[in-house]
Amino acid sequence: MSFIKKNIRDIKEKTAGMGRAEKAGYIITYYWYHMLGIAAAAVLLVIFGGHILFGPKEPEFTCVIVNQMTDDARDDRLAEDFALWAGLAPDRVLIDSNYIFSYKGYTMEGANESYYDKFFLKWGNAELDAVIVEEEFFHFCEEMRGRFQSLEGYDTGTLPLYEDGGAAKAVVLDGQELIAPLGERHGKLLLAFPGSGEHERACQMFLEYLQEGDGWRN
Repeated sequence: MSFIKKNIRDIKEKTAGMGRAEKAGYIITYYWYHMLGIAAAAVLLVIFGGHILFGPKEPEFTCVIVNQMTDDARDDRLAEDFALWAGLAPDRVLIDSNYIFSYKGYTMEGANESYYDKFFLKWGNAELDAVIVEEEFFHFCEEMRGRFQSLEGYDTGTLPLYEDGGAAKAVVLDGQELIAPLGERHGKLLLAFPGSGEHERACQMFLEYLQEGDGWRN
């Protein structure tokens, strides 16, 4: 017999013959802690249920731009444009160019060094689907044991490919008509997909968007 049914039967037995007011007083006196527990459980259910239904959703596509010109307005426009083009929820597409940091052999002025740790933490937690990086940093990531996906399973169309170790692992963005200026170049600018990323379909759509979409507007 369930806990609730047992208590209801107990109350009925002990309040038999009592009037309505007496029953209410008895219940409040001897079962207030039970009612408090039920009320607390109901509140928690509402809070967690609301968080699940209406709270922030996990991104469907996250792309970070490393050591290029930071422009939040541009990033937001690009994210919204890609989301609308691809049929994704705009609030679940994130493009962020705030990743300005120094690394071994390369010093950035005005860097926010905390973003170095943030970048690799997100990589390790499978929170990065795509990265836009310069060629030198691409190889630094590999030195840090960061694995990039092979593009063999993707349809890259006419996009120029960047080969590494005999396999195509990035798309060269330099000279692409849909790419807005992101800053000074120190080697080729590459679009690559970290091996820990989980949204391969969105990555494929981003490749198609670069060729067919109207994105990367100033």
